[in-house]
Amino acid sequence: MSDATVFSRSQQLVFEMPVTRIDAENLLQKMLYAIGEQLSYNKIILGHIKVLARVSTEDDYLFLSITRLDCVDVKPSPNWLRASTSTINGMELDINVLVFGYSLSTVEKVVNAALRLF
Repeated sequence: MSDATVFSRSQQLVFEMPVTRIDAENLLQKMLYAIGEQLSYNKIILGHIKVLARVSTEDDYLFLSITRLDCVDVKPSPNWLRASTSTINGMELDINVLVFGYSLSTVEKVVNAALRLF
C-alpha cells in the first residue's frame, strides 16, 4: 500500500436550469458514489471522500461523505432542510479526497469525470 493521496478542490457549480435542493442532493450523492466506485477496493474506500456544498450563505449547506459504497452520509444545514423544495442555480463545492493506493493524477481524473454528471 502506498502513502495517502490528498486531493482538495473548490469548484463553482452552475446548473443549466434551476434544480430543487432535493435534486441537487441526489446529484451530489451520485457524484460521490461515482468517485468512490473508482477509488474503492471491494466496495470500501481506504480513506474518505467529502464534499461541502454551499448555497449563497455559509448557513445554507449540505455536507456529504462516503467511506463505503453502500452508504453516502448526508448532513444538511437547518436552512437546507427548511428550503428543501426551493430551486437553486448553483453551488460552491469543496471537494476533499484522501485515499490510499491511488496517484494524485488518478484521483484528479476520477473527480473531473464525476463532475461531468452536472
